[in-house]
Amino acid sequence: MAARPIAPLRKMLALGVAAVTGIVLLSIGIGHYTDRKDVTTLPPLALQTTPAERIVVNDAQRLKRLFDEAGYELASVRTGKTTAPRMLLRELPDDFAGLKDTDARKSLFLRAVLPLVLRVNGHIAAQRKQLLSLFDKRQAGTPLLPGEERWLSDIARLYRTEPGRTATLRRRVAPIPRSLAIAQAAAETGWGSSRFALDGNALFGQWTVTQGEGLKPRDASSGSRHAVKSYDRLIGSVWDYTRNINSNAAYRLLRDARARGEHTGLQLAGYLGRYSERGKAYVELLRNIIRQNDLAPLDTAKLADHAPD
Repeated sequence: MAARPIAPLRKMLALGVAAVTGIVLLSIGIGHYTDRKDVTTLPPLALQTTPAERIVVNDAQRLKRLFDEAGYELASVRTGKTTAPRMLLRELPDDFAGLKDTDARKSLFLRAVLPLVLRVNGHIAAQRKQLLSLFDKRQAGTPLLPGEERWLSDIARLYRTEPGRTATLRRRVAPIPRSLAIAQAAAETGWGSSRFALDGNALFGQWTVTQGEGLKPRDASSGSRHAVKSYDRLIGSVWDYTRNINSNAAYRLLRDARARGEHTGLQLAGYLGRYSERGKAYVELLRNIIRQNDLAPLDTAKLADHAPD
């Protein structure tokens, strides 16, 4: 089951990463930034998926067959022989928690979550590439175009900082190790068996205190305002999670370590003790999940360029 949060910290996380912002940005997007003098189109802030890469499957065995027919096997993805397919599952099948074979459920969960993480990380990587390009342009003394200035201002706001704080933006606009994100999704949902994952597409146990939003834990006290944030799609949970890790003050040390060159899930898991009330035990849980399920090789996994026909 997902770890219960430290109430003050989770309240900060919920307020710091607004549910409305995450869901609205994902759903409606922000248009490309263009200017009549622009010769390029800047990447949008919002994660925008296409109908061709989205899949809806209501039966766990059918989902497995779909992955099998696409030639999607974790063993070959781990070695780099194949890429993960661009198949973004909208929600976990209704019967997912009922899979009696634990190993089969874990394998299917990994295959479902990996493309989502890769897709979000690819979006962040594109933002980072453009960000560094604009910083280089400014450093060279070339004035930025109006559209570029607007894009910098908006991405700074998205990552909860100021456009002029270039060092902070460099640290915040960066991908999360695949193995770490998957390990946290596994830990927070019991490998996809939790009510929050199945009913609310919530993979990372993030909380909200906004009245009427999210799913209340069954053991919550009558006066509790906390609820687990819910999403229209699984990828919404992944996108919200990455922005939380990349912008919340609680994870500054993780971002600093990443900037120093610590890029693996095993390394950066050490800075997530504040994600759960279990503290150091939570860190060890994540590391054990990564080791026992051979997730480290997935840190170099790649996503297919196009959705399958």
